[in-house]
Amino acid sequence: MLNQPINPFSSSQTEVRSAMEVLRTDQNPLLRLLTLLVGFGCIVSVILYRLYFIQTELTDDYAALFDKEYVAEVSLPSLDGRILTREGMVLAEDRQVLNLTSHYRWLEEPANENWLKRHARNRLSPQERRDKEKIAEQELIILAERDAMWERVAQLTGQTTEEIRVARKAIQLRVERQLDAVNRRQAERETQAAADNEDETDQPDDWWSRLSHSVKRELTTTPHRHADDPLVIREELEYHTVVENITMETASRIKTHRSQFPGLDFDTTNERHYPQRDLAAHIIGVRRPLTPEQYAERQETLEGADPLDYQIGDHIGLTGLEKRYDRQIRGLRGLRRIRKNQHGEILSDEVVRNPRKGRNVIVSLNSQLQRTIQDFLENEIALGDEIPAINEEDQRSAEEVVDGGPVQTAIGQGSHIQPPAGGAVIVLDVRTGEVVAAVSAPGFDLELMSHPEKNLPRWQQLQQDQRGPFMTRFTQMAVAPGSVFKTMSSIAMLHSGQWNPDEPRFCQGFLHRPHQYRCYIYSHYGHGHGDMSLTDALCQSCNVYFFTAAEELGAQPFVDWARRLGFGQRSGIDLPDERSGNLPNLKPGDVGYSGNSRGLAIGQARLTTTPIQIARMMAFIANGGELVTPYIVDQIEDVDAVQPQFREPTVLPIPGANDDMLARIREGLWMVVQNPRGTGYKHVRLSEVEIAGKTGTAEVGAGRRDHAWFAGYVPADRPKYAFAVVMEHAGSGGKMAGPVAKKVVQTMLEVGLLGAPAELASKQTKE
Repeated sequence: MLNQPINPFSSSQTEVRSAMEVLRTDQNPLLRLLTLLVGFGCIVSVILYRLYFIQTELTDDYAALFDKEYVAEVSLPSLDGRILTREGMVLAEDRQVLNLTSHYRWLEEPANENWLKRHARNRLSPQERRDKEKIAEQELIILAERDAMWERVAQLTGQTTEEIRVARKAIQLRVERQLDAVNRRQAERETQAAADNEDETDQPDDWWSRLSHSVKRELTTTPHRHADDPLVIREELEYHTVVENITMETASRIKTHRSQFPGLDFDTTNERHYPQRDLAAHIIGVRRPLTPEQYAERQETLEGADPLDYQIGDHIGLTGLEKRYDRQIRGLRGLRRIRKNQHGEILSDEVVRNPRKGRNVIVSLNSQLQRTIQDFLENEIALGDEIPAINEEDQRSAEEVVDGGPVQTAIGQGSHIQPPAGGAVIVLDVRTGEVVAAVSAPGFDLELMSHPEKNLPRWQQLQQDQRGPFMTRFTQMAVAPGSVFKTMSSIAMLHSGQWNPDEPRFCQGFLHRPHQYRCYIYSHYGHGHGDMSLTDALCQSCNVYFFTAAEELGAQPFVDWARRLGFGQRSGIDLPDERSGNLPNLKPGDVGYSGNSRGLAIGQARLTTTPIQIARMMAFIANGGELVTPYIVDQIEDVDAVQPQFREPTVLPIPGANDDMLARIREGLWMVVQNPRGTGYKHVRLSEVEIAGKTGTAEVGAGRRDHAWFAGYVPADRPKYAFAVVMEHAGSGGKMAGPVAKKVVQTMLEVGLLGAPAELASKQTKE
């Protein structure tokens, strides 16, 4: 019997069996046991080797799967600073806006199959989950409920179902683009990895080594998955804003009926708001969300990390003070870091950076003055004006109607002219440069500019407006100043030491030839001004007087003094994108030197200036020879600081400008408005307060009407404020810019900037 118990080492048994029987395992239990032992040992060895390899080589990888921690950084919102006037009027501020958000799976169209099936199975019992028909039935119910939910959302938010559908589609397209980009990068990595494996050249040649290599690879390499699960990115698991700026009533309705609005939630964001809308729009400017293109451009300009931590969608200053003081106004978001394990349990929660509110900016503008001038200027541009015929009383001096500019064809015809293309007014303190009003017309609504999508027809109309409503005219409109520049020419003439202001110079109406270099009075009446002193020439705006000075002195004194007073340079006002204008550097021997020198003396030739430069020049005349740097922001508040920061005025004394010399010019500017023969007498003079200034009518050419200027200061005897008015393509300086200047001074009286009207009346009575 083969299975009988025997002693394999018994000599008697060994002799009985033949050699062939010894080789048969079923007849040799010892060999059978040894074979099983070896086979089992090989299997255990492989397992032990695999365990050893995992423990020594793959420990970190496998442990990371179980001990993996997820770090989420959550932004803590912060508000940007406000822009206010001194009296506390809010011009710009951040407001928190409540937005309606939706989980991506609830807005995706068509619905994700896995998500839909999972929700359907959750509504069924374990037995019903085996029935495919019941699962399909529940899926249809869920889709119907989702459609009904979005219809209710449209009704609550006041939008149409189509608008809601478009918003959902836009979110889905954005997420799908991100998913495609991730899939494309992953496919590229897998292709590259496969190519690297094929390029391996260190494969062994003999079969034993190849077998060993294959066994080792199978034991130490993660098996390849032939059917990968669909890739899911973070954006598919998050909530996205569908409707912005919903009301608290809408939010309360949704919160109290959660079962009707599954998958919806809320978040708050900051929105820049401009309560005064169009008031000082060019000065305030706008903050708008940072686009991806702007973000990429900003990153290129920064060498390291962004110190203001700007991200796509954050509001950034684009124009005006919002741009100039962006660093101060910008609030810095806080940062909260949350560590979670793989089960979503919070391991730690810490605030890495506390949010910092932006700093408030206080402007020097007088809101009443700004609003009144702005409304008046907008009305003048919109309506135009009727030019009356010149009567016998007006003919006592043609300069009452226009100054030394060219003939206006409409004058004397009683015709209706087109309204000015635009206008600008700026008023500043003659001692400090503080700007109390700065108006550019036509203007725009800051609320519309920050949210063009709210009124696209109006936004398109503004963009197509040929008058340029977005141009900040008081700092960017560089045009010829015309006769207001004679004020600067007078300084150069007196400082030269070669010009006697009291010596009479005869004006025959033209310089040398009747058809060249004329005064307006000659063009219109056929005679000149007669004998002129410096003050007379300023009062009546005699071109011939200044032509003569340019011939005798040359261009250099005018160029030098214009440069000293900041012409051809930026004034330094705290607004972005200021233009410098053009100051021609005329030299003897240049082509057209004589003609350009004469033109420069009366504010023509290739000279261009901005209204802020002219107002600065008038402040220089009024304060006795100091060049001020205009500014609008005079205080920056910091919520963490004990004391706010106040601006120190920048005032530069100009060598060579003595008060006696400037007094002669101030006399001439006073006569312009107060003398009956002055070019500003009829349209600028006020009984309550004396005004000093200069009219200007700047030639444009090309058949277009001239630019109308008036610049001066008030009160004439003790100047407090200088101002400049320019009406673009309006015609006569005295006729068109003069009334605006008069309105400016009247408003300054009304708001108390020049003292109480009763005090001024009492002062004039005593005098």
